Amino acid sequence: MREEIIVCFWVLCWVNAFPQSNIRISNFWENPYTLNPAAINNRDLAEFSLVGRKQWVNVEGAPSTCLATATTYLDRFHTQLGLKVIDDKIGFTSDSHYYLSYGYDVKLNEEWHMGLGLSGSYDRFSYDLSQLSLDESVDPEAYQSLLDEKHFNADLGLEFQNNSYRIGAVSQRLFSGVNSAYQPRTNILYLKYRNFRPDPVNWGFGVAGFQYAKLYQMEFSVQSYFSAFRLTEQSDQFHIGAFYRTQGEVGAIFGLNLTKSLYMSYSYDWNNSAIGYRSRGTHELMLIYRIPNDKGCNCH
Repeated sequence: MREEIIVCFWVLCWVNAFPQSNIRISNFWENPYTLNPAAINNRDLAEFSLVGRKQWVNVEGAPSTCLATATTYLDRFHTQLGLKVIDDKIGFTSDSHYYLSYGYDVKLNEEWHMGLGLSGSYDRFSYDLSQLSLDESVDPEAYQSLLDEKHFNADLGLEFQNNSYRIGAVSQRLFSGVNSAYQPRTNILYLKYRNFRPDPVNWGFGVAGFQYAKLYQMEFSVQSYFSAFRLTEQSDQFHIGAFYRTQGEVGAIFGLNLTKSLYMSYSYDWNNSAIGYRSRGTHELMLIYRIPNDKGCNCH
């Protein structure tokens, strides 16, 4: 029983000190909408994605994340409507987020477009009390600190893009405050580039900066795209890549266009900190399904 109390205390301190405020996936470059409501896909009529991520395999209670998105682009109104759901579990805690978003696409010239996006969210942080058993000597008020927390919040984003570049900025959880113990405000800047040449191999890279609470983090990604023939003007048969996150996490990504509409990717992360010696790394699987816009659009 004493160990259960110690574990409970440790998790509560960990949640307050290092909350999963910046829940994100490794392959967000293939679907920036997972970060930014201003990331508009106007090439397709609709896009759906599903992601499963298991962090630090072999470590009991390690984070496990499920993420799903759905967007549709209304060409007549230059508008994207979106839905995003995230469920993140750590030990006996569960962090769930439900988003609705609106994005507006502005054509700046023949090459560049600008996306403006706003999303509202309902957030719920809860504990699975069935996994806890505190003895009678523990203050009954200890359970009061384990009550569900519910919040409404909003994200605001901006993105510039053309055929090769995406440059975006987003502020997540605008109403939380920078130093909020629960889900502090998160600010993100990112740049993605990839070329589209009629060569069997193309390449690209991504740079992103994340700031939440008093923490700052950078991420770098490089990709190689392989194609004997293009499935569409914008896609290849498969790609491989690697990424690096400050704080000592590195990983590899493999992506495959199964059809013109269906994309799949797998990533493996390894953390070279102390936890890396106990875990078997982090695994992530993503599926994206796109419904083409047969009527044409202001593609870029």
